[in-house]
Amino acid sequence: MKKTFYPLILSVLFLNTVAQAQDYKNGVTYKWTKFDYSTPVTRHQADFVDMTNGVEIGYTRNLAKGLNLHIPLRMASVNVPGKATNRSLFGADAVLQLQWFKAKNLIVPYLLGGLSAYKVDKTINWAAPIGAGLNFKLGDGAYLNLESSYRTPLKNTVNKNWQHALGLLFNFPATDDNKMTVEEPKMDKTAEMAAAKAKMEAEAKAKMEAEARLAAEAKAKIEAEAEAMANKARMEAEAMANKAKMEAEAMANKTRMEAEAKMAAEEKAKRDAANANKDSDGDGVMDNIDKCPNTFGSKANNGCPVVVTEEAKVVMAQALSGVQFDLGKATFQSVSYGLLDNVVAVMQQHPEYSLSIQGYTDNTGNAAANQSLSETRAKACYSYLVSKGIAATRLNYAGLGSANPVGDNKTAEGRKMNRRVEFIVR
Repeated sequence: MKKTFYPLILSVLFLNTVAQAQDYKNGVTYKWTKFDYSTPVTRHQADFVDMTNGVEIGYTRNLAKGLNLHIPLRMASVNVPGKATNRSLFGADAVLQLQWFKAKNLIVPYLLGGLSAYKVDKTINWAAPIGAGLNFKLGDGAYLNLESSYRTPLKNTVNKNWQHALGLLFNFPATDDNKMTVEEPKMDKTAEMAAAKAKMEAEAKAKMEAEARLAAEAKAKIEAEAEAMANKARMEAEAMANKAKMEAEAMANKTRMEAEAKMAAEEKAKRDAANANKDSDGDGVMDNIDKCPNTFGSKANNGCPVVVTEEAKVVMAQALSGVQFDLGKATFQSVSYGLLDNVVAVMQQHPEYSLSIQGYTDNTGNAAANQSLSETRAKACYSYLVSKGIAATRLNYAGLGSANPVGDNKTAEGRKMNRRVEFIVR
């Protein structure tokens, strides 16, 4: 770095005989850039072999004598260490340019420094760029720009890198606003008196209209208040009448409900006596205590079918697709234990649930061996749940071999779907 900038700084100081004010306030730049983004953190020199291309557009604002603010936006393709392909870089800078000579000179050198933000992949990084540049005059306000900068990242994990740029600068001269004053024509005495009279008449008319408007508003307010009071009295009378009516209806309803409740209790007592030894749906719960006597249900749920929650359905579906075994065996792979523990938690939270465990295979191989393996795997799930405290009376298992396929056994993906253990809440 020192070897690069010392000659440039000495030549600029030698040429800087008199620093003069800028003749331009605003400018835009269009540049082609070269990046050495892949330079390792431990190196400072640029590797020109690995440089990639980019484009830049920027805005320049003169702040003071010999001082500019430059804000460029850039897009480039850069080599990222450890990546097989180039990555897109999007960035923006805010740098100050300290320049010598007027903008009208044929050559205008400058130094720069500031802050840079750039994004590679999904990561936003910050860096501190320093560098130098030269503007070669092409015409009035038009320059060829050559610039080099060295960018030091604010995090040591990000690469230091060089950026070189070549492009065009177009400056726009400052302009002063010219203020124009128009002298109002003078009015003669007659016109002034006529204007004053017209003004007084207009003010008097406006005053009369305002007073009339206020009187109308006051009248409207009085009428509105009277109407509101009348509405209030009417609403209060209606409310009292409705209250009396509702109380009478409530009393009548209470008497009727008490009579109906008495009749229902008598009828229930008769049914209970008749159904003491009757089980219409065959679920093992006598009709006199069965909440759903005509529908097969669960003893734990008073003879009614259990209602499976959405959470339980999700857990059983995850276990269906996630419980995995070693190839050709009934031993669990480690990923299966968390899913089985979720099933245990659901069964503990819902003592009314019973669970059927059904094992399946694809259609490859011997049918008898497939049936035996499917039953052994279903039993392994059954035994795991029992070992975690779930009563065996709430569980049953079966192996069904290659029956009931859910996927196409002609494809690898379909056969994988058919090798499963289903958990069915009853």
